Amino acid sequence: MKVICAVFMLSSLGLAGCNVVATTTPAVRPQASGSPALEPGLWSYEQEQPCHTATKAPLCGRAIPLFSATIRDLRPILSPGRPIADARTLDHPSAYVISSGDPMLIQVKVVDPTGSGPPVQYMFVALEPTAYDGEKAIAAAKAWPVLCGPPPLEGDPNYGLQDEQGQVTNHPFSGLRMDTFTCAPNDLAAIEGAAKASRLLIGDDDLYLIRWMGAGP
Repeated sequence: MKVICAVFMLSSLGLAGCNVVATTTPAVRPQASGSPALEPGLWSYEQEQPCHTATKAPLCGRAIPLFSATIRDLRPILSPGRPIADARTLDHPSAYVISSGDPMLIQVKVVDPTGSGPPVQYMFVALEPTAYDGEKAIAAAKAWPVLCGPPPLEGDPNYGLQDEQGQVTNHPFSGLRMDTFTCAPNDLAAIEGAAKASRLLIGDDDLYLIRWMGAGP
């Protein structure tokens, strides 16, 4: 199960871009004691079960460069087979902060260079770290998008539609309010709840594994 709308914010992490939680103000604040961070350098992704179906066969055994990270921002990497909808996004590193909740949330600040949406949005990916380099630097993690709710169900008016509306839930998780193709949370607890519900909805096959590849060029 995968949603495929073209919004940069999560395309920089190789994940979906619609039917996802979004805010216009930050929900996760840096911690006074220091927030968790990604190990600086080059990061890649692969799917948890890359050889499960024929559609995933191209990912079998491959670690695909995805983004470079500092302790403060992410920058997407343009690579074969992973086009970026608007090249101007390459000029806009995305600031991020990671919560220390369960699951962790990486909040990504997205600047839209196209003018087609809000100039700034904050969007969220849930993280389950699997390796650390040092006390707080995450070196590998399972990752998944924080969804608004399940995809349209049979009988819903937008069930089976092939455009963005065909990806958007009609049954948002608790504490979320739909706003066209994304949804807004009542509070941070609603985002954390949606992250847990999204993990159950997505299952193991569509999780991503993100890994630190090295310091980079």
